[in-house]
Amino acid sequence: MTTYVLLHGFAQTARSWDEVAAMLRAQGHAVYVPDLYAQVKPLAMDAVCACAAQWVRDVARREGGPVALVGYSMGGRIALETLVRFGGFGVCGGGPTGNLSAVSDVCEGADGSVSNLSADGAPRVSADFVSAATPLPLAALVLEGAGLGPRSAAERETLAQRNAAWAHDLREGGVEAFMDWWEALPLFATQQALSHEARARVRADRMAHTAEELARSLEGCGQHRQAAECETLAALACLAQAGVPVRYFAGELDAKYAACAQRLTATVPQTKAAFIPQAGHNTHLEQPRKFVEALVGHA
Repeated sequence: MTTYVLLHGFAQTARSWDEVAAMLRAQGHAVYVPDLYAQVKPLAMDAVCACAAQWVRDVARREGGPVALVGYSMGGRIALETLVRFGGFGVCGGGPTGNLSAVSDVCEGADGSVSNLSADGAPRVSADFVSAATPLPLAALVLEGAGLGPRSAAERETLAQRNAAWAHDLREGGVEAFMDWWEALPLFATQQALSHEARARVRADRMAHTAEELARSLEGCGQHRQAAECETLAALACLAQAGVPVRYFAGELDAKYAACAQRLTATVPQTKAAFIPQAGHNTHLEQPRKFVEALVGHA
């Protein structure tokens, strides 16, 4: 059986993985789903990657073996940056960048405590922090609809300006107005085919955050905060060369991220892509059974 750590996307909570997590647990797998907005403060790339690295180590110790790290969209970018900054796989283990506050300041439970794992099994960062010198105990890395990083300085600046504008809109107009606009983006058009109940659950998940939380996540964990695509691809090549499977899942109806998958596999031939039928950007929401079949088959 495999141990999975699932990282959610922007404006989501741990609940967004409920259906997939239930399916995996029914098959006997161990599943952990950190709630990024609740457990990482502030939600900035340095802090969240440090916490993600520690979650992987803590869960691996608890379960007695390496972990399959799975990230959707923003969660996939965080998984990639965790590899780049804390992976420890040859040249891709560069360690944290910038100055981190004390671990208790950046990754804490809802009650403010810091421990390896809470009583209900939810992973939290432990006070002994992580060393980038030791490779992360990864059984696999699975990316779902995740950007690989800016391809140029100009693209990074464009992404920074876009995310700053979105953060401004959130603070000025509030969460409801922003989500009305967000849900109408072409990227999410395929979600209109979901049942009324499913769309209501997604909407409730998106509305569970404050405007300030969402704005700060855009500023702190947006694509402009990622390593350059060439650095990300080098890190993934190191991971694959170390014998850790790297998989990229994209919906067959999601042209933008299907192209990312193809670019990854063309550049790093050891990696593999899976294109989920009848799905757009969020494959685990739109086609959960097909997603789980692909996940268990590849990781």
